[in-house]
Amino acid sequence: MAIETISSTDAFKALVAEVTSQAGYKEPMAFGIARVDRGQKNAEKILQANFGLINWKENFGSAAVFIKALQEAKCKVDFSGSEFVATINDNFVENAMAAFAPYVGEATGDAHKNVQVIKVLSNMKDIGKDFRIVF
Repeated sequence: MAIETISSTDAFKALVAEVTSQAGYKEPMAFGIARVDRGQKNAEKILQANFGLINWKENFGSAAVFIKALQEAKCKVDFSGSEFVATINDNFVENAMAAFAPYVGEATGDAHKNVQVIKVLSNMKDIGKDFRIVF
């Protein structure tokens, strides 16, 4: 499945409400998308993660969109732990872009920074396994 393109702020709010009403859902204290740098000798080893934007006790609507995009990309989201990390892929980005559609045109400067991150990712050819989302 995929998130159908959201056409209004009300539809966006309905999507957020759908996600936040899931059993076990809890607001993240912080979340963000990171690009990971890998070792040269062992490409499976992650050396560091660079976050373009860290959300701290804010932007819970974006967190809900990211959770829904993960779920639509067939990633099981575990709300029970103190931390959740997932590899994101092109399917995740497409779903997030569809959910953020009402805000894409406004996402410049200081406005809608999470949408700006997704816009950049949507313009990349293949994000592969070099990006993670951390809650």
